[in-house]
Amino acid sequence: GVNITIPHKESVIRFLDDISEEARLVGAVNTIVYKDRKLVGYNTDGSGYMASLKEELGFNPKSKRIIIIGAGGAARGILAALATQKPKSITVANRTLSRAVSLIKTFKGKFRDTRFEAIDLDNNMLKMSFNSVDLLINTTSVGMKQSKALKIPLETLPKIAIVSDIIYNPLETLLLKKAKKIGLTTHGGLGMLVHQGARSFKLWTGMDAPMNVMRKAALKALKMEVGSRK
Repeated sequence: GVNITIPHKESVIRFLDDISEEARLVGAVNTIVYKDRKLVGYNTDGSGYMASLKEELGFNPKSKRIIIIGAGGAARGILAALATQKPKSITVANRTLSRAVSLIKTFKGKFRDTRFEAIDLDNNMLKMSFNSVDLLINTTSVGMKQSKALKIPLETLPKIAIVSDIIYNPLETLLLKKAKKIGLTTHGGLGMLVHQGARSFKLWTGMDAPMNVMRKAALKALKMEVGSRK
């Protein structure tokens, strides 16, 4: 089997023979299993993200207010996993508003305990939403390999807010550095990478993954890549 990453999580579906119910709900695939001469797609992003958030911060999404930046495949997986935990609200902010609207439309009728909203990725809109948020998640690729920082008004977030970035290269993005500098709790993407990989491993082999070995291998690979760029 193989793992699929951005920006191919949605477009790959048309090449598969079947997809799991979770992947169908999400509309994106990050894991492909070859079984009985068929290619079957799964999505372990959401469950991997939730496992990481719980393991590292003990965060419980129930009754919380959450903002997701981005409306691609990763956002879909994370939104689906969060929605099952009955948060108070989930707001999706995206540069192309129609994509955010389309994304929440999929979930509105299925999860009635949560209020869903779509907004433009505009600083004025974000400032209004940031006044009362518990968890902010960047699911875009902005900030990968320290290319640039996501320009959002972090200073307007409440002090209890968690800023989460699913990017794992670098381990601490410019967004997380800025959040930490102003005293906010941060959560990086390495844990999600390891946990979703562990779930993929089990789909491929039927066995539990060696989590510690995977985490050490991921850290080693990332450090080697950073060293090669210096």
